[in-house]
Amino acid sequence: MININFFEKKKVNVLPYLMITGFLLLLGGLGAYFYLMQENYIKAEAESVAWIERETDNVLLSKQMQGVDRLTNESITTQETLVDLRYPMVYVTEEIASLVPDEGDNVVSFQLTNPAQFVLTLENMTVDQGSELVNDLGELPYVTQVNYLRLESQSESNYLLELTIDMNEERLREAVSGDDD
Repeated sequence: MININFFEKKKVNVLPYLMITGFLLLLGGLGAYFYLMQENYIKAEAESVAWIERETDNVLLSKQMQGVDRLTNESITTQETLVDLRYPMVYVTEEIASLVPDEGDNVVSFQLTNPAQFVLTLENMTVDQGSELVNDLGELPYVTQVNYLRLESQSESNYLLELTIDMNEERLREAVSGDDD
C-alpha cells in the first residue's frame, strides 16, 4: 500500500542558497568598493591636475627667483674673489701722492718697477722737502725702505729727486683691507 500524505512536506536544504546569496552579496560589496575607490582616485587625480594648473605660474616664478638667487650668489662670490685678488698698489698711490708737497706740479713720474717696488721722480723740490718726504714715506706701515737714486740740481734751491720705494706686499694688502672695513 501506498501512503500518500499531502500535509507532510519534505525539508528543503537552504544552506546552498544561503551560501550563494552571501557570496553574491560579498561579490557585490567588493564590486561597489572597487568602483567607489576608482571614482575617488579619479577625483583626486583631477584635483591634483587642477592644482598643478593653478600653481604653474607660482612654480615658474619660484624657478625664476631661484635662478636670480643663484646668479646673485655667484655675483657675490665673484666680487669677493675680485676684492681678494685686486692689486693694492692702485689704492696706495693716492696716499703716497698726498705726502708730496704740490704733487700736481712736482711729480714727474711714478713707475712700478716690480710688484713691490716703484720709482718716484719729483722736480722743483728743496733738500728739506725731499728729506721730509723720505721720512714720511718711511713711516708708512707697508714701506720697508726708501732710497735716493738721484739728486740733481735744477736751480740754486730746486732739485730733481728720484726715489725708489720698496714695500711689503702682504702689509700693503692688510693696510688696504683695513681701509676698506
